[in-house]
Amino acid sequence: MKKSLSFAALAAFSVFLLSERLPAADQITPGACKADVQKLCAGVQPGDGRIMQCMKQHESELSDACKQNIAIRKTKRKERVSEFRAACADDAKRFCADVAPGGGRKIACLRRHQSELSPTCQQALAPAGGQSSAAAAPPPAPASSSGAPAGGEDAE
Repeated sequence: MKKSLSFAALAAFSVFLLSERLPAADQITPGACKADVQKLCAGVQPGDGRIMQCMKQHESELSDACKQNIAIRKTKRKERVSEFRAACADDAKRFCADVAPGGGRKIACLRRHQSELSPTCQQALAPAGGQSSAAAAPPPAPASSSGAPAGGEDAE
């Protein structure tokens, strides 16, 4: 009995140690794409989504860690957009029904009506953890929605 208890304690401790050193499957690893960008997109001038476009062109050559980071970011972005849409759907219909979706136009419209919004939508638009207002709401989608690695959807 004592040996099996010791083995169980050792196994539990091992799992604890591994969990401390290995990132969770849904945790972003900072810098995971740095080497890929340096290798595959060295001559690309940053800005206007050029690095992401380069990475998309070389998607099959990206490291597994970079691919995982991109997939996690896409999933988290979709979750944030979905939460934002749910929080602001009624307000968007009320104040921004005539605004075409895309390019952050609906979010800009909601911000113009911030004082009139429901508390739930105001909270979704409010700065979170010291972020600027622009960082609190889901960012607008890139111009291309053709499945770019870090792409997403615009909040209507």
